[in-house]
Amino acid sequence: MKIGFLIDPLENLNLKTDTTLGFLDYGRVLGFETYVFTEEDLFFDGEFRVRVSEVRVDLEQNPSIQVLQEAELSVLEFDACFIRKDPPFDQQYAELMQMLVPVEAQGSVAFINSPSGILKANEK
Repeated sequence: MKIGFLIDPLENLNLKTDTTLGFLDYGRVLGFETYVFTEEDLFFDGEFRVRVSEVRVDLEQNPSIQVLQEAELSVLEFDACFIRKDPPFDQQYAELMQMLVPVEAQGSVAFINSPSGILKANEK
């Protein structure tokens, strides 16, 4: 299973408190392929594509994030996609969600934190 995580830059995540890292670590435990990307990595090239980093997060002994490989994928290749980007909910955030609404509408990617839902009633 391929799971994408739209996040803030890796270097901005707190290894001790960021819950996204817990999701990534649990994905590893379950044997999922987990990929992270930022809003700058999403682009349209006839379809929505994204530059991703496959990561392994280990929170057990010495908390760490290891980038395994980088690739370019269609957003439609994800089985699920978590939107874990922190607010502020500004024009740039709204435009990012608007880019993802057509992908969500196709129904092949399960979005956790729906882009259309965030546009209607953002989480903050």
